[in-house]
Amino acid sequence: MYKDRLPKILGLVISVALVGCANKPDAQKPDAQKAMANKPMQPAQGQADKSTGPGETSAKQFSLRSPAFGHMQIMPVEFRHSDVGGKNESPPLEWTEPPAGTQSFVLLCLDPDAPGGEFVHWVLYNIPSDVRKLERNLGRSEKLPNGALQGKNDFDEIGYDGPAPPPGKPHRYVFRLYAVKTKLDLPPKATRADVEKAMQGHILAQAEWIGLYGSEK
Repeated sequence: MYKDRLPKILGLVISVALVGCANKPDAQKPDAQKAMANKPMQPAQGQADKSTGPGETSAKQFSLRSPAFGHMQIMPVEFRHSDVGGKNESPPLEWTEPPAGTQSFVLLCLDPDAPGGEFVHWVLYNIPSDVRKLERNLGRSEKLPNGALQGKNDFDEIGYDGPAPPPGKPHRYVFRLYAVKTKLDLPPKATRADVEKAMQGHILAQAEWIGLYGSEK
């Protein structure tokens, strides 16, 4: 009887052994997992913020404001375009201490709600690093008394031109200030595209202040 069962028993033992070998973990897997664990993580985009020392300003603390109107509030008539009854004066702006390493500032004023896409109202660059405010009504000089240079806006004018949107709901006018770790190698009359290309990779921080204006007629 046992002799008749012996081949079946041997066959069962061999099958179990083969299954055990098939299910045995790959001996190379721990090495592969170790290699993956030791692979350095790539920094995510936008993680340029560094810790600051005593008395230094971080990028998150850098801020911009206008004493002439509140954030997300209607801009007074003197800062609107003459086509809508304004005086077309550039508004006063002031900002906090920039991050360490700032060599100059760049200011753009943009209307992101314009029908044809973002409309440029002001391009100002190479503002000296020790400047903390801009007076109102800076005019159309290519070079300001503080050494800053004015570029060309989408009205094809040098300097600032105020809001003059088509009738409808109010548009946002974004005053965006950049702290830059270099001076831009650009002449006066540069465009927004010129400025953005020149400061690419050199921006330490940015801050915004937004005014509103809409015309019903």
